[in-house]
Amino acid sequence: VFAEALIRVESVVINNVTHHEKIRAFLGKIASLDSMRLKCIDLNRINLSSVSPAIFCEAVVKLKALTVHEILHSNLATEIFTRVGHFEPLKLKALSLHAEDLSSVSPAVLTQAVSRLEKVELSYCKLSPSQLHALLCELAEGKCSKLKHLDLHDCDPPVQGEAEHVSEGPGLLTDHPHNLFTLEY
Repeated sequence: VFAEALIRVESVVINNVTHHEKIRAFLGKIASLDSMRLKCIDLNRINLSSVSPAIFCEAVVKLKALTVHEILHSNLATEIFTRVGHFEPLKLKALSLHAEDLSSVSPAVLTQAVSRLEKVELSYCKLSPSQLHALLCELAEGKCSKLKHLDLHDCDPPVQGEAEHVSEGPGLLTDHPHNLFTLEY
């Protein structure tokens, strides 16, 4: 009943739910459907250990927007970005991750996924200097034409001595004025 009810609304916010079977059933239901009214999910401090990463990722790509706060483990983060980077047809347009450790996601996987989205928020997330460099290079080279909004608010800053690596290269972000986006860092 929980899963059936939630897929019939457009937006769902779930905070601190401890009923693992309900979350598993809800995400499994989303993953199994080709069409539904539900478009957006916001998950805050949910334990996803009982949910198969494949099912979670299948659910993610069927939504228009996903927001998560402090719920991803490194394997799940990598799987999400990999799936978003390659799934067809991708419905997801907005991905907001808050206070997540994304440092284990390869720069190539991260940039492939980001380039397919319109809005990406990675506030308070842990990103490596090589991830930031790859992402900014993709933007500068015009490879993220769908991206309109990028929020890197309060991401872990580059390590001393590696900051030049993040901002190196002539014309970074200025050579492609047709890429309209908001960069918050």
